[in-house]
Order: sequence, then C-alpha cells, then structure tokens
Amino acid sequence: MNTNKSFAHVATVPDLTSVTDKYAFIHTESVEDEVIKAGYSVERRFNPRRGLGLHGTVFTHPKLPKMPGLDVRIAFYNSHNGTAAQRFVVQIGVGLCANILEVDAPEKALAARIVHRGNALDRVTEALQRVEAYTEDVVKTIARLQSTQLSDFQALKFACDAIDLRNARPFRLESMLHVLHQGQGDNTAWNVLNRVQEALIKGGYRTIDERHPAYPGAKAREVTSIGEKAKINRALWKLMVDCIDQQSKREVYNEAL
Repeated sequence: MNTNKSFAHVATVPDLTSVTDKYAFIHTESVEDEVIKAGYSVERRFNPRRGLGLHGTVFTHPKLPKMPGLDVRIAFYNSHNGTAAQRFVVQIGVGLCANILEVDAPEKALAARIVHRGNALDRVTEALQRVEAYTEDVVKTIARLQSTQLSDFQALKFACDAIDLRNARPFRLESMLHVLHQGQGDNTAWNVLNRVQEALIKGGYRTIDERHPAYPGAKAREVTSIGEKAKINRALWKLMVDCIDQQSKREVYNEAL
C-alpha cells in the first residue's frame, strides 16, 4: 500500500501560467486531509506515467457497504493545474478478475464535482457525503446485474455498443466476450460487463486492419491513461444499467399484454 504523500504534494503544484484568476487551486494533499478527518484511510494513489496530469487517491472506510468478492471504495480525481474540476466517484474492485470498475451517477455527478473556485475546500465534505450515500445504490444495482440473465444477442449488442468507447475495434466481436476466469461463464449482466470491461481496458484482442479488413490486425494495446480508463469505466456502467432497465420495461410490457 502506497501512502507516501510526496506525489500528492508535488503533482498538485499549480501551473500558474495556465490557471486564470478565477480559479482557487486546491492541493490534493489538502483534500486528502479532509477525507481522512472523516475517518477514511488512503489505500493507494495513482498518477500519470509521465509528468504531471490527472491523478487520484483511493480511500476506504469500514462503513462502506460490502459484497462477497467485491471491494467498495471511493476514488478522488484531481488535475495538477486546477483547470479541471475535482471529482469523487464510487470504485468497485472485483476480486475474481482484478477489474476495477468506476461508477458515476448522472444525477449525482454535479454534486460530486468540486470546481477550483471560491471556497472549494469547504465543499469537499459535502461532495464526499453525497458519493458515500450513493454507494448503497451502487451495491443494489450490482445485485440486479448479478441476477439478470442476458441472451446471447443482448450480450453481443452490449459488446457492439461498447467497442465504440475506444479506437481499437476488434476483428471478431466475440473476442470481447471471452470467458477468462472461472465463475464468469454465465451470461449475467454482471459477468458480461466485467468480461467486456477487461477486454477493452487490457486489450490483447486482434483489431481490424483497415488496409486489409479480411485479416486480423495488430493486438489492441492496454489502456494506460488514467482519464481514458475512467471514461471507459463510467460509460460501460451506464450502458449496462440502461440495458437491464430496458429489459425490465419490456418484461413489464409483456406481462401487461
């Protein structure tokens, strides 16, 4: 566990040449102190591979909801120059396949963002509490995903929608749904989500070669950008929740016939 504060301080030194007068820059170190005061512990920090950019901290707390095989955490994102809003999100660690999913509720997204303006540090506790409360909803949604069975067509449709999230389209769509871990064979919405997420993020599948479309191209590279990973994770979650919501509506409609 890396709890060294050096990066939290160094990576958040503002680039004054790119921050306008309207911004009141907040160090990640100061936010961490506020979250720790609320009883949280720092589990780890993640930072860009090169230079100073989007980075973050993962926090844990005994009061966060628990599910077998899952670790529910809260992650905090910040940018080193204060030109992007800070954000708290729910993070789910999946022990079976070592996936890390992130959930950003559309209706709570604005409340979980903290812009670098005015007394922004005063809004840290409020934003944290709102995301903390949302973790219960996330766990309930995961339970829905685990109990919802998808047809082969629905799984392929989800994979088809998901491949638009990165610029590395697979040669065979089925490669996004390969079962790599024991226990993920059933086509539950939760298993399908994790299989597609692992394929998209970790890569390794054969892509389409635009010059020779009849033959498989190079293998897709792993997504290493912190921001890109977060973007894909949040979009995948929304895609799957929308998928099961539509299925539920169809079932209600069919029962009413």
